[in-house]
Amino acid sequence: MTMKKLNLLSLLFIASTIVGCHNTTTKNTTTDAGSSNEETQEAVETNNETLRLTTMKLTDKKWQEIKSGYDKLTKAQNEIMDGEYYEGSLYINLSGIATPDDVSLGGMIVYYKLKEQNYRFLPDNEYAERIKYVFGIDLNAPDALDKKKLKSHENYIVALNPNPDMDSKDNIQDKEFYPYRNHLYFFKKFNICVMQMPSALLLEIDKNTDKDHINVYKSAFDYHWNNYILNDNKASLAWLVSNGKEMEVKDLLFCFGYDKDAKLNKLILDSISNNANDRYSIESLEQVFAGRDLNGKLQIHENLLKFIQENPTNDYVKMLDIYGNYCLGEKTDCKFTRDESFKIAAYITYYLKLIDLENDKRSGSDEYLIINDMLFRIIGALEDKEGNQRDDEGEDSKFLKEIIKNDYYNLPNFKEMVYGLVNDYRNIGYSSEAVD
Repeated sequence: MTMKKLNLLSLLFIASTIVGCHNTTTKNTTTDAGSSNEETQEAVETNNETLRLTTMKLTDKKWQEIKSGYDKLTKAQNEIMDGEYYEGSLYINLSGIATPDDVSLGGMIVYYKLKEQNYRFLPDNEYAERIKYVFGIDLNAPDALDKKKLKSHENYIVALNPNPDMDSKDNIQDKEFYPYRNHLYFFKKFNICVMQMPSALLLEIDKNTDKDHINVYKSAFDYHWNNYILNDNKASLAWLVSNGKEMEVKDLLFCFGYDKDAKLNKLILDSISNNANDRYSIESLEQVFAGRDLNGKLQIHENLLKFIQENPTNDYVKMLDIYGNYCLGEKTDCKFTRDESFKIAAYITYYLKLIDLENDKRSGSDEYLIINDMLFRIIGALEDKEGNQRDDEGEDSKFLKEIIKNDYYNLPNFKEMVYGLVNDYRNIGYSSEAVD
């Protein structure tokens, strides 16, 4: 079967991905792009359930580049279908077919689609800075990438699914081109970020010239995804959340540690608070306050903790209390080592104490916050199952020892806070040496 034999060739690309904490000082990382008319242009949408097709005229050179990719996939499809002849629409599932060239082809199609939608592309340097700011990926140092999580190709870098639990049953974690994957593609050539390969590509061939034009579904997702990720556009964030992409947005924190957007932090915290069926569960909190960076190192989401400090509610405080206590408990299913759990708990205690210091101003008002026993854990003052107060080991708690050993984790004024907690809550006169 040749390309001329087809009136319409439809190739179905299916691959989805999710989706770092390096500060930059560029205007792009700190300014809400939504303030500009150019940056808030909405992608054209229709009221139809079926997404509208749009036509993109291409040059001869670009057409031949795209057509060569389709020819290769058509040949692969022929081998699968034993050369069976089809007229009209023909759908190819790319399981086992996709290659780096195919992904590059998909990136090109998304680029032209965004271009037609008047998307504002970033210059090369700003694009690289923004990717580093959001994902912690340095596109300018491909040799330094963790090869188990990031693979570099000529035209793009792919971040492999950072949730290995999703693959444990099938043992397919390292199969880069397996379909239905949670991969994320960074196209250096086009300065775009793609979570989903084009959902449908419709290639219309002129039987006389073998060249006509290419149609793609005009989904608004790619526009708003790139407009939020790369242009920090809050209107596009709102669109993603209201159009069924809330989980993809949350994964920016859960999988890449992106905690620098106050609106995203609030979205994640409020979704937990408002979930009556899973409220305050460890499962719902496990990736919120800490995770691992792309090199596998502990990554505390301190900007989210600062957000809670600056916008405290009883729900937020309760989340900190519950997860902090969990980190200090005896458990076998924790994703962190004992030392890492102590560090997470120390950060939680630190920010709870900062909130507590402001609580006097809220006394007698509806804004007064109830802070439970997490602060007491620093001195080991707890209740046993019968409700009797006890001290861990009858001496300084393991938690307190760990804080002192790690020089208070270099948190500003934490030493003074610890000293005050020890004396105020345990009512024991510690010498200065005890907290040095």
